[in-house]
Amino acid sequence: MKKGEIIMLHLKGESFRSIERQTGINRKTISRICESYDLNQEMLDRGNLSIEEKDVIIRSIVEAKPYNKENRNPRKMTDEIKNIEYNLSSAHLMDGERIFYHNIFGHSPKDLKESIIRMVPKINFDKINEIINCIDVMSDIRKEYLIKAISLTYKEMYEVALK
Repeated sequence: MKKGEIIMLHLKGESFRSIERQTGINRKTISRICESYDLNQEMLDRGNLSIEEKDVIIRSIVEAKPYNKENRNPRKMTDEIKNIEYNLSSAHLMDGERIFYHNIFGHSPKDLKESIIRMVPKINFDKINEIINCIDVMSDIRKEYLIKAISLTYKEMYEVALK
């Protein structure tokens, strides 16, 4: 969801809560974007600004601020994160109980193991990483997480099944 879309919903009279439900973006962020827009719009409506000043205001309305990751603490793939990733519950049931993916792949039936052996080598992980890195609307942190999660899934689950 882009800043402009949030502003358009705001201009249509949608409440911040409604915009939050529609976009999944935190209401405080929506409030900040809309209040900034309203303030900048008021300045434009005054009419006593130079072309350059108007240009700066218009740019601040429509352009997203570049993300500054300098102030952010770097995250590492800790054992805790690996456990969360590794122990995600499957939507599959075995003998009436929900089972974990690593149990499926670690003790897979013969036909599943054959499918894994046949299909996993065909997966081009470099291409998957390239596609993830080309997604403009995804933050760098989310891209890094997704790439690491896929790598972890491969190492902790598929490699076990391939043994």
